[in-house]
Amino acid sequence: MNLNAQPLPTSNNISALGRHFQKIIMPLWQSNGWNPTLRLPYESLGSVNGLPLPATYYRAMACARQLYIFSHEGTSGSPIAARADELFASLLLYFSDSQ
Repeated sequence: MNLNAQPLPTSNNISALGRHFQKIIMPLWQSNGWNPTLRLPYESLGSVNGLPLPATYYRAMACARQLYIFSHEGTSGSPIAARADELFASLLLYFSDSQ
């Protein structure tokens, strides 16, 4: 680690993070990161193979974070927007409190 290195400007960091989400994270969330049976995202993926780790629970807040990202990244009619719709329906099904 070079302690004398100057940090990148914030705009470069934001751009790099956006590219990382588009090229790495979103494809994983759309494929291995999705449980098609429950229509919910898996809690975590293995760092070596990218396959889902055994699901012991699903957290509404973790699902809501993905819904937020899907909602902002997807354009009307896109696969990401469709996934946002599907996830929203699942959140209502599994986590809503009718009282």
